[in-house]
Amino acid sequence: MSQGRVVLIASGLRDIGGHNYSYTQEVETELKGRGFCVDVLARRLLSEKVREETGYQPVFSKGTYDFPYGSNALYSLVKLWSQAGVYATELAAGLTPLLGSARVIFCHTLSDFELVGWSRFLRQRSLVTPLVLMMRETPGFANMGFYRRWLHPFTGLRGRALRSINRHAPAGFVLATDTVQLAIDYAHIFKGRIETYPIPVPALSVASVSPGRERGITLGYAGDCRAAKGFPRLAPMINDVLSASPEALVRFVVQMYRGTYDSGQKPGGWDELERLATRFPARMKIVTGVLDDTQYQNLFASLDAVLIPNDHPGFRAGSSNVYCEAAASGKPVVVGEGTWMATQVARYGGGITFSLGNPRDFGRAVGDLARDWKPILNRAQGFAKEWRAQHNRARLVDALLGSIASARQ
Repeated sequence: MSQGRVVLIASGLRDIGGHNYSYTQEVETELKGRGFCVDVLARRLLSEKVREETGYQPVFSKGTYDFPYGSNALYSLVKLWSQAGVYATELAAGLTPLLGSARVIFCHTLSDFELVGWSRFLRQRSLVTPLVLMMRETPGFANMGFYRRWLHPFTGLRGRALRSINRHAPAGFVLATDTVQLAIDYAHIFKGRIETYPIPVPALSVASVSPGRERGITLGYAGDCRAAKGFPRLAPMINDVLSASPEALVRFVVQMYRGTYDSGQKPGGWDELERLATRFPARMKIVTGVLDDTQYQNLFASLDAVLIPNDHPGFRAGSSNVYCEAAASGKPVVVGEGTWMATQVARYGGGITFSLGNPRDFGRAVGDLARDWKPILNRAQGFAKEWRAQHNRARLVDALLGSIASARQ
């Protein structure tokens, strides 16, 4: 017997593979296993093959990851409001036919234009279904400096949109986050219900194929080459490490995939990394292009430790899919100080932290990891079991269904 219908909104989902797809699949699989019907609204770029294999509905012309902020704040604001209107219209077209039978609507990754779009959508119609929107970045904005905060045109935008959504969602609205730090941040601008959900990023199933500590450790960067993820920090650090210690037992692997981020431009350090790969062919490897799930898992399996130099202010309180994969898989990490990931390392071990924006300290952290490899690995592997017990798709869906129950009371 069907338990009802759940609508998952994943505007950033455009193909099979990638973290957005993996997150959606985990939630969808768990819900279907519990007897729910699941509808997924995704990007219009879905190929016919993907539509046939998944049943996902191509609804949105722009997705979560298609709206990079430019250097001109006012121009970015105009673009945001314009795209928010388009999103609200597309949302109405894709969602309205499903509202009569839906028990909950869950959007697990949300950008600013989508948040404003939801506000517009709800002002135009009454929503009789509980709504859960997840924000995974801090309330600040990419181009909002501390001293410009009160004059910046984006100031207060998220808070106003969230309050509007809360007023126009009579069946219940929950603002979800996936870290306690984010929940604390949003509590300063939104006084409605905020809940922290577990993270359903699974461990990568393939075993490590690294040759072992006696022949050196392999550290790597996985994922897209976004400046916000600290990609430009890699080249100076790797150059320092390899130049200073040509015989050191450290190797690097860097996935170099340039998507639509950073206005489609090469992120800083791209050319430098290519030169380093030519200069140190035995100790520096570049993996180019988009990887399918098997290729990504094989890349991840080849790493003894994972470099995650995220330094964008919006990401510091939020989670990282790559970090979650590393934690679930028992892989040591190198992460920046002042991030949510650093709090996990401080609490459970399994990694080394460094001062963000400091290539030499980044290199120092890599050296510390190489020297103390065995105890750090043991802590990471010990933490992995605890992480998987806390963060999995079953616990996430428990939290989502609990939100529905409390919203209806």
